[in-house]
Amino acid sequence: MHRRARGFTLIELLVVIAIIAILAAILFPVFARARENARKANCQSNLKQIAMACIQYAQDYDERMVRATVTIPTSPGYVTWPYLLSPYVKSTKAFTCPSAPSHAWNGYISVTQTLGYGYNNLLRDSIPLAQITYPAQLAAFADAGRLGPVDSQGRGTGNSYYLMDWDQYQGDNAVPPYPNHSEGANFAFCDGHVKWIHNSKYADWSGADTTTPDGMPDPALWKLQ
Repeated sequence: MHRRARGFTLIELLVVIAIIAILAAILFPVFARARENARKANCQSNLKQIAMACIQYAQDYDERMVRATVTIPTSPGYVTWPYLLSPYVKSTKAFTCPSAPSHAWNGYISVTQTLGYGYNNLLRDSIPLAQITYPAQLAAFADAGRLGPVDSQGRGTGNSYYLMDWDQYQGDNAVPPYPNHSEGANFAFCDGHVKWIHNSKYADWSGADTTTPDGMPDPALWKLQ
């Protein structure tokens, strides 16, 4: 005597679907966090490369920080700090944050491109390393929301963002550090170390004095809270 195979009842099927939905609701945020943690780590690796590239650049150029821009005789008339540091990194992909929109980089600049990182506006004029009193507290590079052209002085113009607007009292239009990663941003400091900082800890430097008696940016502008 043969018994007929028993299939799933509708109730059993609904129970299975409900269990799958519950597991998905639990696991999807875990996977999303894991993916973001991977991007965050990748971003930190990029910034580490950039920070070390800047140090190597300084060793080759009279112990001075990289300039934001350098004038050249051919169009567009200048190149920016990513171009100057590119010989010192493994790949120009290091200039693109994995959590930022990806665009091709041609070594110059274009309105549509996004690199992902900004350079501290206070360092734009190639200051000597010896004048940086607190290299472990002075952030040189960080996540930025958007990047674009800069003027001949290395300042953001209009809707352009190559420099972090850490001296808003000068009226620059550059973007501040941007929370690309879990409500925070990665920062690369002048001594080469990289750190993630929550967006509530960004220093508010608006209205601070611009320089100390030796002509350097006021240390109050440098230190993160």
